[in-house]
Amino acid sequence: MTLRGTPRTPRPAGTGENGCFAAPITLRGATLTAGSGAWSSYPWFAYPDPAMEKMTDGGQCRFATTDELLAIAEKESKRELAWFWELYLRQPALPELLSEVKDGALQLAWKTPGDLPFPMPVDVKIDEKITRVEMKDGRASVPLNGAKEFVVDPLNWILRVPEAAPAKRTKGK
Repeated sequence: MTLRGTPRTPRPAGTGENGCFAAPITLRGATLTAGSGAWSSYPWFAYPDPAMEKMTDGGQCRFATTDELLAIAEKESKRELAWFWELYLRQPALPELLSEVKDGALQLAWKTPGDLPFPMPVDVKIDEKITRVEMKDGRASVPLNGAKEFVVDPLNWILRVPEAAPAKRTKGK
């Protein structure tokens, strides 16, 4: 049985010739963290006056700060999200997700620049079921219960440093 595999995509999530995939993948990570309900206020945020929604001359453009966006996301999600903003928007380095199988369980841990706190949850596909794993304090242990196959972050939703050899078990190996 093999515990190492190669990444299943030719490029890790968020990479590109000019990094143009980083913003949408960061927003997917924010949705994963805060829940899709956290973004229900965005139409209000973008168009605080309903008349602005009907404008087509560019006059509806509204500039906002990162802190305004954070305040709305925290209010709507009812979660503290400063850690997410700190890591993704206020410094350039990406987090690294470490994974290994030990004693029949998948051990997950975030490694972050400057040891910033990063409790980002991670999806894990075990056999055919995808489970969201909460990463309180940036760590978690997932019992594999004899699973034949598992993949960490199977949909590549999290912008992170790619693993050279992620813990991955495939059928028959």
